[in-house]
Amino acid sequence: SGTTLLVDLLGLHPAISPIYETAFLVSIARLLGDPNPTQEERLGRITGLMANWAAPLPHRPHHKDSHERYYHGPHHILFTREEALQQTQVFLSALRSGEPPASALRDFVTTLFSLHTMYDAKPHWVNKVPGYVVILPALLAMFPNMRFLHCVRDPRDVVPSIFRQPWSSQGVEAIADNWSKRVRTAIEFDHQHPNTLLHVQYERLVTEPFDVLSEIDDWLPGTEGGTEVWFENIHRVGVQFDPRRVGRSRTQLQRDDEKRIVSITEKVMREMAYR
Repeated sequence: SGTTLLVDLLGLHPAISPIYETAFLVSIARLLGDPNPTQEERLGRITGLMANWAAPLPHRPHHKDSHERYYHGPHHILFTREEALQQTQVFLSALRSGEPPASALRDFVTTLFSLHTMYDAKPHWVNKVPGYVVILPALLAMFPNMRFLHCVRDPRDVVPSIFRQPWSSQGVEAIADNWSKRVRTAIEFDHQHPNTLLHVQYERLVTEPFDVLSEIDDWLPGTEGGTEVWFENIHRVGVQFDPRRVGRSRTQLQRDDEKRIVSITEKVMREMAYR
């Protein structure tokens, strides 16, 4: 996927350690913001959520296609199962003691990700979870200096790609509507918080990779002086950019399906410079 390609490339920067996939953070953030569960119900759900998520570490299940190959793998998490569960207990204790949930979650994330960067011997981390787009304000409140990279792809490729996945139960219209709503969320967040979010088009990433990565490098703070080594690392490990993938999924669409996708997403597509 485009998001995995992007985080994998960023992880080849000498100053940036990639961390992915950590979708439990979206679930926990939503749970902390849900007023319905009691405190003990909430803590119990977090305990179960983290036990299930950490169980397969150091490996995580994935749904990558056979052609998808990444230097850091389909996921990249260096802290251990034991460390994840230990820090979960620290997090739960903080919540029980009355610490504000956002503060407790920030400390939980910071500790786990600091362990990861320590093992990777790099000063900064980049964390990839596509679901973050629905909790951007909460993330910015926890990390006021955080920068966000929003990787976006033409919906005429996204929709058929998701539709054929075994885990997807949505129809064409529902997937297109979800794409439109999520991208619109990122656009609005960008307008509300200038210079906090950078849109990255997947199509440009695979056809003009080093131009796009240079733009990202210039935009991110704390990465100065590492560009040359970064690009050397990308060449050294043999990252393959395949421009032929642009528009390939679209060829699987029926004409009527493409029309339906465009009718749902057209306005947002124009804002993201898709024609």
